[in-house]
Amino acid sequence: MALLQLYSSGLIFTPQKALNRGNFVRNPPGWLSKGPKVEETWSPELQTVGGLSHWVWSVAFSQDGQLLASGSDDKTIKLWDPTTGALKHTLVGHSDSILSVAFSQDGQFLASGSDDETIKLWDPTTGALKHTLEGHSDSILSVAFSQDGQFLASGSHDKTIKLWDPTTGNLKHTLEGHSDWVRSVAFWKDSQLLASGSDDKTTRLWDPTTGALKHTLEGHSDSIRSVAFSQDGQLLASGSDDETVKLWDPTTSFLMQTLEGHSDSVWTVAFSQDGQLLASGSRDRTIKLWDPAIGAVKHTLEGHSDWVRSVAFSQNSRFLASGSYDKTIKLWDPTTGNLKHTLEGHSDWVQSVAFSQNSSGISPLAPSTYSGCWRY
Repeated sequence: MALLQLYSSGLIFTPQKALNRGNFVRNPPGWLSKGPKVEETWSPELQTVGGLSHWVWSVAFSQDGQLLASGSDDKTIKLWDPTTGALKHTLVGHSDSILSVAFSQDGQFLASGSDDETIKLWDPTTGALKHTLEGHSDSILSVAFSQDGQFLASGSHDKTIKLWDPTTGNLKHTLEGHSDWVRSVAFWKDSQLLASGSDDKTTRLWDPTTGALKHTLEGHSDSIRSVAFSQDGQLLASGSDDETVKLWDPTTSFLMQTLEGHSDSVWTVAFSQDGQLLASGSRDRTIKLWDPAIGAVKHTLEGHSDWVRSVAFSQNSRFLASGSYDKTIKLWDPTTGNLKHTLEGHSDWVQSVAFSQNSSGISPLAPSTYSGCWRY
């Protein structure tokens, strides 16, 4: 591109308050009589993944960051390349909405939990189905792998948590104690603790080896939608319908902070791998990025046109993925808050998203009859 073309394009297409526009706007080329209408400032959105006709319930990155998975009401899981936004695979097999997706730490498995009361374990590289786990008597709302790969946990409408051996598909424990739906499960760093969040307004901490209950955390005034541990195990976050996020010390059960700022239910929480950021997604259609050390909001990410159902950081923290009822997955730069990609392809809500462990792809879960994977 010639220098004159760059100069002219900068004046015509950059936002009104961009520095380069301000420096040269008084010296337009003679042939330019009127430019197009442009935004006032640069948009924080980097990319939107579109083409989905159903809600996105869940998103998750693989550990290497090479894949992003998303689960949706279209009954499919999609695997994406988060760098380019390209769809790699569409996984088909569930007979109802996919509510949660998760990658194992070693990248060998992708788990999906569904309204069809089953959990499916997939090979994320080939898209092949490896196991179908049956045992719950109602919808599976959340799935999570332990870091050592010994356990897969599932939380359900049936008020129980089940612990499975992901290699064999065998059931190891059924944890009972919650008096309402179990909406979220998460493992501590060394797999010595399992957290569960429930509509009974409590978070419970369990010993996954024995199945024993260790602590019950109380403080929220409404259903708990999501729980997540920081990578170093120092903090446990819980997001609730009471519009707050609470930060707990998982070893003492002490409430450290209550984060306020959302104007509706907080449906999803996730820590960055370095522990410097906490993301929360809400029914208010925004994602907030917090400094968990002081409880301050660093960025508020706007761009979704419907409720934000799921958020996930890539392993290297280069990307934050968000899945929404607007049927899209958005990829953000968590450092700047800028939007990088919008991924489209689901035909219903995106319920869950997950990154592969090598961060080369993203997998979305959806309730349709096909499944896909995007590379980024």
